[in-house]
Amino acid sequence: MFKLAWHGVTSFSYVPLQMATYFGFIVSTISFLIGIYMLYRKIFLDIPLVGYASLIVSLFFLGGVILLVLGVIGEYIGRIYTEVQNRPLYIIKEETG
Repeated sequence: MFKLAWHGVTSFSYVPLQMATYFGFIVSTISFLIGIYMLYRKIFLDIPLVGYASLIVSLFFLGGVILLVLGVIGEYIGRIYTEVQNRPLYIIKEETG
């Protein structure tokens, strides 16, 4: 049953691809803002960076950017797949006249 549901979601919609794009954007934005905050603390408040915080923030930022780009590429591939299927743009239910 789960296999059928997963097949239905992934075969007929762009939602999983868009979720990857949005999640990548959110992760990279949050990590960028945290990085700006860390720089502010270091430069203006003279509070040293503790541990591996800058490394972790940069890894999250790059991971978010990679996920964002992967989602955009996936959306392009999904749209190409839809165009290649040669489905009609609309279906005429009843013709009168």
